[in-house]
Amino acid sequence: MAKILAIDDNQDNLISVSAILRNMIPECSVITALSGVRGIEIAKKEKPDTILLDIYMPGMNGYEVCKTLKSCEDTLNIPVVLLTAAKTSTADRVKGLDSGADAFISKPIDQSEIAAQVKAMMRIKTAEDKLRREKDLLEDAVRERTEALQESQNRYSNLLQSINDLIFSISMDGTIFFTNPAIKNISGYCSEEAAGRNIKEFIHPDDRAGFAEYIQNMVHGDGSTYSAEIDREHRCRFIKKDGEIKWLDVKCRPMRNLEGKITAVSGVARDITQEVEIKRQLVRAQRMEAIGTLAGGIAHDFNNILTPIIGYTEMNIEDAGEDSPLRTALTETLSAANRAKELVRHILTFSRESEHERKPLKVQLIVREVLKLLRASLPVTVVIKESIECKDGAVMADPTEIHQIIMNLCTNSYHAMGDKGGVLEVRVSEVYLDSEAFVQVQHLKPGSYLRLAVSDTGCGMEQVVIERIFEPYFTTKGRGEGTGLGLSTVHGIVSSLGGGMSVYSEPGKGTTFHVYMPLIEAGSQQAEAMLGGQVPGGDERILVVDDEEQLVRMLDGMLTRLGYSITAVTRGWGALEMFREDPEKYDLVITDMTMPDLMGSELSVEILRLRPDMPIILCTGFSEIITEEKAKSLGIREFVMKPIVKNEIAEVIRRALGRKTG
Repeated sequence: MAKILAIDDNQDNLISVSAILRNMIPECSVITALSGVRGIEIAKKEKPDTILLDIYMPGMNGYEVCKTLKSCEDTLNIPVVLLTAAKTSTADRVKGLDSGADAFISKPIDQSEIAAQVKAMMRIKTAEDKLRREKDLLEDAVRERTEALQESQNRYSNLLQSINDLIFSISMDGTIFFTNPAIKNISGYCSEEAAGRNIKEFIHPDDRAGFAEYIQNMVHGDGSTYSAEIDREHRCRFIKKDGEIKWLDVKCRPMRNLEGKITAVSGVARDITQEVEIKRQLVRAQRMEAIGTLAGGIAHDFNNILTPIIGYTEMNIEDAGEDSPLRTALTETLSAANRAKELVRHILTFSRESEHERKPLKVQLIVREVLKLLRASLPVTVVIKESIECKDGAVMADPTEIHQIIMNLCTNSYHAMGDKGGVLEVRVSEVYLDSEAFVQVQHLKPGSYLRLAVSDTGCGMEQVVIERIFEPYFTTKGRGEGTGLGLSTVHGIVSSLGGGMSVYSEPGKGTTFHVYMPLIEAGSQQAEAMLGGQVPGGDERILVVDDEEQLVRMLDGMLTRLGYSITAVTRGWGALEMFREDPEKYDLVITDMTMPDLMGSELSVEILRLRPDMPIILCTGFSEIITEEKAKSLGIREFVMKPIVKNEIAEVIRRALGRKTG
């Protein structure tokens, strides 16, 4: 088992470092020392594989301890990593190199970094120990008999060939004169092809200056191991023969002649491309999680604000006369509030996955909303045109899915036009597909369809590209410009809706995508119920619970107009006490989810204990604690997302009470 010695005058730091190392490197054991003097004693006795040494300690500081360790025969070859509480300056690094330090880690310590450094130090020490043993064997063999030389050389060659990391040697001007076979996997060149080339040819242009500086710093130091400071993570990029980029962790040592003069540099490079990509994915996931959390908070508060705005506006519209100018103003206010409601939903759509609930909807309304967003985000060089000929037709879909379809197609068209811009045209119309059209759009039955057409004046595509554009991960964009999932996502959504797609394009003549979605029959009862109809009411007794007084007053007025008898409460515990006094007094409970004294889910559980048959509707502006599935598993009958709209809550109330709507 590998041994690691940690030296620090702070006991808490030692406990923290020990825990990190045991967690990240389970196969190691950690020894600790609270002073430099004690650390030197332990190092001589235990011969650890790596030493982690704090710089600033009373009595004997880290530089003095390091210099002592590097001057002692027993501890000369043990890698030493200096730990500092502040960002290491150039002067500190030079001083550390003068004392014989092999690497540096700044506090606060990053778990991945310290694990990577320790593993690298252990690998180098292991390689050095192996090479040293082989060297000793070789010297003994030379003294004993000349014929043993070839055997030792064979063992050395086998060792190098078995190591997956790249081992290389370069002259002082950067010319490669030795590599092990691992260079083939890392660079695409074999050892013979790499020999004689300058190592800068393999390094990414943006990293070459840093690599040259790293070599110079090492040469002007005392010859101890040093991490390539091409970036703060001690990493650099190699360019493979085929142009692929590889991320490497490079560690080098100077090579000296018999007079002690540095004549060359040897190093070990480990391929960490996968680790870098995993870290990038983690950062992206954390960023999206943060966006989702922020969006959820915005949605919760904003939906609570929108609920009384929409509710009172709907009631005022009912009170205003048909010819009243006030009715027109209120209608515009309600339209703006509904746009705000949709905007919040779009924010949540972009930030997190959501379940798709399909219902009859008018695609043309979503098209207009998306084009408004695009006009604000696309450059002025892109002219957006819209032509909507469909007025009444509806399709069975989820608004989020339709939003994805339109956004992906429009974004694809914008990228096709590039910086020079052009015309982006979106058309919506109703068509009847006969047998001839069926041939063009496969897998569709003859009938009425809503056709969404997205056209651009971009670069166009050749037929070989058109045949593959709906394949996942296929993209004509450069590295980092797209994932190749946009059109495949669109195709998958359209197919799941029972629709189809076609594309026409020629190089230099732009591209047109046609999306066909089946229209709902005019006589569909489901469409009629969801797209219009009389608002259902009743005479039941409803207990309304919400900590927002303004929202409670609005619900009281709205539901009273529908004929219900309302008891409104602004405290969860108060509502529970009222219910306990007379559980048979109420026919239905409508409760908010997020309340300061008692959560809506907790209130629902307590109410159902007293009366298991009580219908409950749970409302929320946004919550990660409760979902519709979890709510119904608790016995809650309906789950409503705010802002609360009169038509929707009226339908939900009748469903919860188990009666027919209308």
